[in-house]
Amino acid sequence: MIAFGMDGSAVTVTARFTQPGQGGMARPRSQMVVSDDARGLRFDCGESIKMSNRLTNARAWQRRGRS
Repeated sequence: MIAFGMDGSAVTVTARFTQPGQGGMARPRSQMVVSDDARGLRFDCGESIKMSNRLTNARAWQRRGRS
């Protein structure tokens, strides 16, 4: 999926699918993975998403699952 930043630049966003129950806790089946410079980007569907929170949550899940 391609998303466009506020300045019109295109950012590639990939969805990574994870198996449910990894790490002994319930996890979403898919999570958005974007680079740090894509925070606050606006998807072409017009929905504004706060990527910083999602990135923080994703990193917390990764640390929790691997520890």
